[in-house]
Amino acid sequence: MARQTTPILLFDGDCVLCSRWVRFILTWERSPEIRFVAAQSAAGQAFLAEHGLPLSDWTTNYFLEPGPDGPVLHEKSGAALAVLRRMRAPVRWLAALEILPRPARDWLYDRVARNRYAWFGRLDRCALPPPEVRARFL
Repeated sequence: MARQTTPILLFDGDCVLCSRWVRFILTWERSPEIRFVAAQSAAGQAFLAEHGLPLSDWTTNYFLEPGPDGPVLHEKSGAALAVLRRMRAPVRWLAALEILPRPARDWLYDRVARNRYAWFGRLDRCALPPPEVRARFL
């Protein structure tokens, strides 16, 4: 397997909240390096299978980033915090929420994830990214 050099965010392409999260990242990231893949896509399914993750239960975003000893896979609140650390100020300051205990952060993450369609809605198809960033979507 080739060494991973770019961070990848796997998200639920049918979820309005998740799609807004992607747009938020595109607006606030310090440098345009994060690549995106919808869990429902062929590339998303390959990503999930390669990492031994569930192929049909997309209640969490996964963030894979290069690390000194190989790729590091973050999930749930850990994924969100890892992404926030790559944003411009003042947004990246939200990564300070890492001081909260992981079980508490993940409990809250799970509540939102479980209710995301009811609270934020569901897309009838994956949103098409703008042409200027389309190459960053796998």
